Amino acid sequence: MLAQSEFKIAGFQQMRAYFDLHLLTALESQITLLYAMQANKIGAYRDLWRLTDIMEAMEATDKEVLYQVQRFLTASLPVRAFFQPELMTLCASLLGVSPHFMMLEGPALFVSRPNTSRLLYKWHTEAHYYPKRRRFVNLWFPLFGDRTEANGAMQILPSSHREHWDFAEYNSGPHSFIQYEVPEQWLAEYCQQTGTETRCCAAARGDLVLFDRNLIHKSGQNTTNHYAFAIVARAWSPVDDLTLSGNMAATPYGGDIGRADLIAER
Repeated sequence: MLAQSEFKIAGFQQMRAYFDLHLLTALESQITLLYAMQANKIGAYRDLWRLTDIMEAMEATDKEVLYQVQRFLTASLPVRAFFQPELMTLCASLLGVSPHFMMLEGPALFVSRPNTSRLLYKWHTEAHYYPKRRRFVNLWFPLFGDRTEANGAMQILPSSHREHWDFAEYNSGPHSFIQYEVPEQWLAEYCQQTGTETRCCAAARGDLVLFDRNLIHKSGQNTTNHYAFAIVARAWSPVDDLTLSGNMAATPYGGDIGRADLIAER
């Protein structure tokens, strides 16, 4: 069972053996099938069916083609069906809203390539990427195997969600992504003042980690010789957002859809 008081204090909770392993295997098979479908449309990758073979073959010259599969994941009915009503009801209870008003953003497949630092997120909060969304909880769980510190499991700062954090925005390089990094200097000061220690979310296949929109976290680096995978998604509700946009990533200062006198809780 989820201890809501623990979640509010620490900003996260790890639920051991939450997922049925038969359903998890079906999800893994469906994701592999989508990547194989994409690869098999290109002659150079014809007949590649193992996920890691596809990743390794396409990483060098066809990153964009590879990344397009992330869009398939969000639209795939078998993938979305994995996120069953019981899970969304659990997230609704954390957010204090009716399950009737819950939405799912994602999922996305996070790939930890062996011995590379190119696609690693620095310390950040999800709230900075979704500034107009006031009620959402993040979901993170291993796929295809366990996640450990050695193979790059997510790192978090417990209870950091109770602080206000600003960020530095930058692009981390070609074929990469925008970083909204919370300066590491501030986090070192926070840890020294509060006695907080970084925690690695080592998780077994079948575990689920739920964490607050404002919790500080980052990618771990995979120092092994094997690929590691995780799923990331967001369960959210727009019930009292100060926007009328249906896009979870709605942005302020000219990129939003709104009007005067919106009604929302403070």
